[in-house]
Amino acid sequence: MKLKTNIHKWHTEVDFFNIETCNKVKTIGDALLSEKGGVLGKQFFSRNCKVGWIPYEKSPWLYYEIKTKVSEINSNMWNFKLDGEIETLQYLKYGICEYYSKHADNSNDEVSSRKLTAIIQLSEKYIGGGLKIWGEKNGYANKQIGSITVFPSHLYHQAQAVLWGKRNVLVAWFKGKEPLR
Repeated sequence: MKLKTNIHKWHTEVDFFNIETCNKVKTIGDALLSEKGGVLGKQFFSRNCKVGWIPYEKSPWLYYEIKTKVSEINSNMWNFKLDGEIETLQYLKYGICEYYSKHADNSNDEVSSRKLTAIIQLSEKYIGGGLKIWGEKNGYANKQIGSITVFPSHLYHQAQAVLWGKRNVLVAWFKGKEPLR
C-alpha cells in the first residue's frame, strides 16, 4: 500500500447519515453525556462543551458504518495504514458560547497513534459553531446534517463558538501502529 502524496488534504461528504440516523445517534449520545469537556493535560478553557462516550457494545452498527465509510475515503485520499483500532466514539454537544479551541488530535503522548479523525454532523438548527480546518486549503467543513468530514489527525482544527441553538457531533479516531504509513 503506497501512501498518497498530500497529507494536508481533508474531505467532506454530505448525506453520510440520514436525519433519522442522526436523531438515533443523538438519543444514544444524550443518554451518555456525563462530563464537561476538558482536554488531556490542558486548561479548561480550551473546550467547554458537553462530552459523552459511546462504547462499541452500545452501538456496533455505528462503528461498522463509520469504519466502512472512513476506510473508503482513506483509500481514495491518503491510503494510510489503519491497522489499529477505532477509539471509543466521542459525542459532543455544544450550546450557546461553547467551543473547542484550535488543536490537533495527535501529538507525542497517548494519542500519537491517531491517523485520521472523522466528524459527523448530527444537528442542523444552529448559528456559528463552524468546524474550521487548517490544511492544504484552509476552510470550513459542511454543516449539513448527516455530513462526514475526515482529515489526518495532525491537521489543526477548531469548533467555533455556537451563537444560537445546539451543535451535536460524533467524533471517531482511527489509529495505526506506526505513524503515517
